[in-house]
Amino acid sequence: MTADFWDETVISRGRAARFRVGPLVLTISRSAQEWHVARESTGDAIDASASVEALEQMPEAGEHADVTRYATLPGSERLSVLPVVPDRSVVSRLDRPLTILARTSVTIYIGAPVWLRIVEPGDRRLAEFPAWRPKETWFGPNTREGELCYSTRTLGRLVLDEMQILPHRMVSAVSIRNDRDEALAIDRVNLPARRLSVYRANDGRFWTEAVTLERTLRDEFAKINVGDEAPTEAAGAVRISGPRDVEESGRLFRAFGTLFSRDTP
Repeated sequence: MTADFWDETVISRGRAARFRVGPLVLTISRSAQEWHVARESTGDAIDASASVEALEQMPEAGEHADVTRYATLPGSERLSVLPVVPDRSVVSRLDRPLTILARTSVTIYIGAPVWLRIVEPGDRRLAEFPAWRPKETWFGPNTREGELCYSTRTLGRLVLDEMQILPHRMVSAVSIRNDRDEALAIDRVNLPARRLSVYRANDGRFWTEAVTLERTLRDEFAKINVGDEAPTEAAGAVRISGPRDVEESGRLFRAFGTLFSRDTP
């Protein structure tokens, strides 16, 4: 079977299909009135596998597989495995803090995990889960104010070509504008993932819309604007899935985990 893993797939009764999306191995089988979904992981966070394989028989699930059954209509034989954005904001911790000088703008390329949504035609959803499970973290000034997010590490690349293309991760071009007279030192960036879409570019990389964060008078907040499409770097980008939340751009958003200092060089 030659196809992108998110294309619609036909699985007849008594047969199966095996989807490989990075470290996730997903085997979906069709019985009389059920879908059987088995999930396993290779454990390799930089696994670049991306394929769909047709299986003539329903295989036995592996010893460590997580198997779920879904009752469905007798004639249902079609489904899609769509990459979608995470169901929480994603806090990306930079490997090394980055200082943005006064009156300076910079674009940082930040990677985040994609979720996979299994759907029948008509958007009948079977399941949804991450291709690679990130850790959880709290983002906010104290334990009462803030939000539960996913946590991931990033090199915070300023050059796109230095990022590896992985089928279980999406890239966001985050433009940070520091319009004030003091330098801005950041060690974490909070990406509002639920407000973003997933696009696929010609080179196979997944993207979100371009995001702009503008430093405001209150240091811990940023004004956020989400673009209407993938950034110009995503040549030939086609939208595969939409946002979970639709909100107005320009709102204040607690975006940076950082110390702002007038003494920062």
